[in-house]
Amino acid sequence: MLCTLTGELVRQPVVTPGGILYDRETIEKHIKQHGTCPITNEPLSAEDLIPVQFPNTEAVQPRKLHGDSLPALLKQFQTEHDSVLFERHTLCAEIEKVRLELSQALYTNEAACRVIARLLRDRDTARAEIEQIQRVIGRPREEMSFLPGLDLEARNKITQKHLELSTLRKQRIISPTLTTIELLKSYRQTDSFPPHQAARPGILCLDIHPVHVELALTGGVDKTAVIFDQHLGKKVTTLTGHKKTVTSTLFHPSEEVVITGSSDSQVWIWASTSQSRSVYKTVHQITIHTNEIVGCSLNATYDYLVTASRDATWAFHNIRTGQSMLQVTDPKKSPITCVMFHPDGLIFATGTENAEVRIWDIKSQKNVFNFEPKHEDAITDLCFSENGFYLATAGKDNILKLWDLRGPKDIDSLKMDAVVQKLRYDESGKYLAVATGTEIRIFTGKHLEHVHTLDEHTGPVTDVKFGKDASMLASVSMDRTLKFWGPKL
Repeated sequence: MLCTLTGELVRQPVVTPGGILYDRETIEKHIKQHGTCPITNEPLSAEDLIPVQFPNTEAVQPRKLHGDSLPALLKQFQTEHDSVLFERHTLCAEIEKVRLELSQALYTNEAACRVIARLLRDRDTARAEIEQIQRVIGRPREEMSFLPGLDLEARNKITQKHLELSTLRKQRIISPTLTTIELLKSYRQTDSFPPHQAARPGILCLDIHPVHVELALTGGVDKTAVIFDQHLGKKVTTLTGHKKTVTSTLFHPSEEVVITGSSDSQVWIWASTSQSRSVYKTVHQITIHTNEIVGCSLNATYDYLVTASRDATWAFHNIRTGQSMLQVTDPKKSPITCVMFHPDGLIFATGTENAEVRIWDIKSQKNVFNFEPKHEDAITDLCFSENGFYLATAGKDNILKLWDLRGPKDIDSLKMDAVVQKLRYDESGKYLAVATGTEIRIFTGKHLEHVHTLDEHTGPVTDVKFGKDASMLASVSMDRTLKFWGPKL
């Protein structure tokens, strides 16, 4: 029997005059408070309750059902709620403890990573210094003192090419398709791409293929060189292997060969192994220098290469064999900052940290001329005009100078707003592009008359190059972009 009020089994069953069954204890509590029947609300007293005879009061009571009434459910929910709160409190305490332990572990790990990174840098620096010392001290005597020099074949090739180009230069006619000054003034940015890794921003050098002008070769702070196709708008291939920043890049004009120089003091010669130019392999590694490579320049024969380094030397190499033939030290042992062959291939120029601009004869390996008056600070770049008549130089003194090689004499100079990083003539010698600060300024090649300024870069411009007939211009910058410029359509 179940109590009508609680729904639980009755221990002392009683009924009201109306015949409703209650447990005595429960109904008496209600009567004491209210004096009525909880079901009918009629007056009710304890004397009105009629006991119900229950034959076996000692029988085992069935288990109570705790969820079969509202009070029982509330009590059960309260118990569960208290249990959950207690468990939550315990878990929060555990979580806080674990958080503190994790924070300490992360701090310890970060400190360990910093120490490891510093040790790795120290290790790499030490290894580089050891390699440089080994190249100087451990280099075989034959390599140090008895480089083969210019053989008869090399001398004949250089002389023959010099005579051939000197004759042609006198008969040189400017291309009828050369871009006019009026059209050059309309040049605007036509494309912009980030070919190198974003994690190590900055592009340091650039070359445009002499035949396939849509191809650009860039070298970056990320230790790679990239061949980029402007028409496709994507990378053709990435050349990896240098241990430090790539500071110089060159396309070979007639073969599927590229040349890269790096701060790791090495020059690599790469050859394509596929018709699509998507795969290159290293065919020669030139390791004669002991400090950063600052420039590479092809001889007019396209068989030989001159390199310059901050180890205060320039060297002459055979591209076919990868053999170093000459290495000559600057007379004042000043670090060399730039180098370029004259278009005829018999002489070349170097700029130095102590503001010297030297002209060298490749056959005699002698410094045959120094330009005066000098710049007041280190030379940053120099460039021969393609017709061979002029040499433009720039220094950290922010001065741009133009020299007439037929004098030779200083015929013009300009004070720039920022340091000039690169100078490039177009193939006619009519225009000179100057990378200064975040701008590219274009001047006439003979009188340094300003033509146009391009200022879309957001970081220092590091290199610039004209395309064929000055029909386009390409530039790279520390803002990680390779930009192409052309006439406004």
